[in-house]
Amino acid sequence: MTNSVYFESKTIDKDFIISGNLSGFFNISINKKDFDTDTYLYQIKSEGKAFLLSTHIARASYAKDHSVRQLLKPGKDEQIPIHNSIFISKKIEKGSKLVLLVGANKNPSWQINYGTVRM
Repeated sequence: MTNSVYFESKTIDKDFIISGNLSGFFNISINKKDFDTDTYLYQIKSEGKAFLLSTHIARASYAKDHSVRQLLKPGKDEQIPIHNSIFISKKIEKGSKLVLLVGANKNPSWQINYGTVRM
């Protein structure tokens, strides 16, 4: 079970090197002023074994600018950037797939951001 949206690539038809930081953005609309995002990139090898390539966890209200909190507007479309993720440098073998999970961080090991605002 996950609180994430699952994206899976087609099967990779030749070996290649992946090197750099995962970056991009996703568009959301939620009923809260804030939440914590989590993003995980995996290599799924041809035999089915998963290898974690990169992670990214961020508070949505600080995702655009780490120095200024920008609360979300409930029900409004928002764009959340993914940057400063863990650096990747790995050979991806033929027959593998890449899987990206993007969602809300509700891991019991982390403090949950319920989207409330204390003034």
